[in-house]
Amino acid sequence: MSYVDHRLADIASKKSLSKKAKRDALDKHYIMFRKFVGMTCREGGKSMIVNGNAGMGKTEFTNDVVKEHAQKKRIKCGKISGTLSSVMLFENLYHHRKKGQILIVDDTDKILEDTESLEILKAALDTKEDNIVDWSKYSVALKKRNVQTKFAYEGKIIIITNKMLRTAPDDQPTVTQQRIEPLMSRVHYFRAGLPDTSWKVEAIRMFAEGYESKFEDGYKYQLRCADDIELHDGDRKTSARKGGSPTLDRQRVLDEIVDWISDNADDLREVSFRTVAKLIQIRNLEPLMWQDMAMVDLGI
Repeated sequence: MSYVDHRLADIASKKSLSKKAKRDALDKHYIMFRKFVGMTCREGGKSMIVNGNAGMGKTEFTNDVVKEHAQKKRIKCGKISGTLSSVMLFENLYHHRKKGQILIVDDTDKILEDTESLEILKAALDTKEDNIVDWSKYSVALKKRNVQTKFAYEGKIIIITNKMLRTAPDDQPTVTQQRIEPLMSRVHYFRAGLPDTSWKVEAIRMFAEGYESKFEDGYKYQLRCADDIELHDGDRKTSARKGGSPTLDRQRVLDEIVDWISDNADDLREVSFRTVAKLIQIRNLEPLMWQDMAMVDLGI
């Protein structure tokens, strides 16, 4: 049971692995992720579950591709997160029921545990033509929300979760497996997890460097939180001696932060893109003591 990409796990198991091989594997992994989400957005594509550890780009990648789709098609797509009841799920599916519409459900693991939510998802994602979702059981609650209890569902849903899902066949499946198996058969499933901390550090470095993909023409990785870096007098003086620019200043600071993560990865509670964002915030406010303060904040 793992949400680590099997392909990456196989590559990581090799005794000697060059930085280039690791970088190429990560590049392919993230581009495949983009293509899976894009496939869901296109006509004929199925809905999707994105499964992986926290803070490594699941939400950002999904949002980017769906946003591009919504702008291109001039169609309404939506996103919900946090605590979500079965009635709220039904309501959101109703409001994103039309052909081409995408609903992103992020960090709401309860719907994969709740029997009623799973029944709604199975009904909505049935592959039969003229798919009708009918939930008269809660007609009073739905009427108050101005939602029909019966409607044709032609939209798509992308569920983003950190929850460990058992996907391998099992002679004695658990109750949870039995409940989720019909849903898994109706969707695409993408393991977004990385093999270990060293792979996470390399992914962060790839994004921080603005690496240009070898698998998608014109696509460059980026860490958007780098735009939040504030330059202090010491930063400007250092770069001025080197003939640097504000853009180069920020890149130097970002490289410094990523190097710190790499050097201290084994002593940190979490290594992720969120870690970078938190370190930028600490350095912005306390540029002289940020490293010591970061270890207090993020250390094990």
